[in-house]
Amino acid sequence: MCHEAANGIRKRCAIAGYEESPDGGRYIFDLAPKTKNKFLYHGKVWVDAKDFAVVRIEGEPGKNPSFWIKKTEIEHKYVKVNEFWLPAENHTESTIRLGGRAILSIEYRDYKITTAAPLAEAEKGREVPKASQSSESH
Repeated sequence: MCHEAANGIRKRCAIAGYEESPDGGRYIFDLAPKTKNKFLYHGKVWVDAKDFAVVRIEGEPGKNPSFWIKKTEIEHKYVKVNEFWLPAENHTESTIRLGGRAILSIEYRDYKITTAAPLAEAEKGREVPKASQSSESH
């Protein structure tokens, strides 16, 4: 998780601790991008100790997204629904240079998982069939 992001951008990452919660243990990581990029986070990530799923993210953009914004704080929370970790809440608060704040909050709820194939069946469906050998010569 700490070595490379999905898009290949490397990050600095260090384990910051471990905490117990009513839902189980959580590993806490300090996260910082090695490059300044407004799409990357500088902050903390909480990872579920059993599922190794991201449970919470708190931080700020790796680079200020705009001259007009002094500071932006971001918080994402995730919830386990059946066997899936899904977004529960996104909260962003920005302090604007000309005074004032901009707040965006999104709450996700009422998830309904109707059906899901067991992992073994899903993996079988992803197998690529072997190419058939052709007896034709070119």
